[in-house]
Amino acid sequence: MNTSNSLRNIKADHIAIRVTNFEETLNWYKEKLGFQEEVFWTVEGLRGMKLAYLTLNGFRIEIIGGGDFQPTHKPPKDFQEALNIQGYGHICFEVEDIDGHP
Repeated sequence: MNTSNSLRNIKADHIAIRVTNFEETLNWYKEKLGFQEEVFWTVEGLRGMKLAYLTLNGFRIEIIGGGDFQPTHKPPKDFQEALNIQGYGHICFEVEDIDGHP
């Protein structure tokens, strides 16, 4: 490893998820998985968009909602079709019991 490399201490900061149901999504991550809302903000130039960082165990998710939502493609019809779509596919969490989480 090249220790003079300026990226030697790189680490993931967050993943962004664009949703149509902003408040519902925030509540789900907080209630089901125990995420804490770190910050909520709006940006004047982003026409009604709402943004929030949710944090759990050092992992951060940026939820983006509101504004003019434009889907890029129709939802896949099945798992095989989903795996054939280029780009980010999903985010996965391992939990013992999602319904039993406080």
